[in-house]
Amino acid sequence: MWSLLGDASDGPPGSYYYSQSEHVTYFWHTFDQVLLRPDVLPMFQNDTLKIIDRVGELSLLNNNGIPDKNISDHLPILFQLTC
Repeated sequence: MWSLLGDASDGPPGSYYYSQSEHVTYFWHTFDQVLLRPDVLPMFQNDTLKIIDRVGELSLLNNNGIPDKNISDHLPILFQLTC
């Protein structure tokens, strides 16, 4: 999932942003994932997997480019299966 979302995505680098006061902070995380049975995997299209950061005119990100906690602390993911 990380290579599909963080590395290959045009959108945000993860679906959850967490700022902590630790010595090492990674900020972006990918807690939200797509889990599929092996027999369904051929129906999964990698290029359809996206992190949604906008719904119509509504941005799900705040002015700093992180999830707007007034809406949700996670960004939704979208994918498509073909038959």
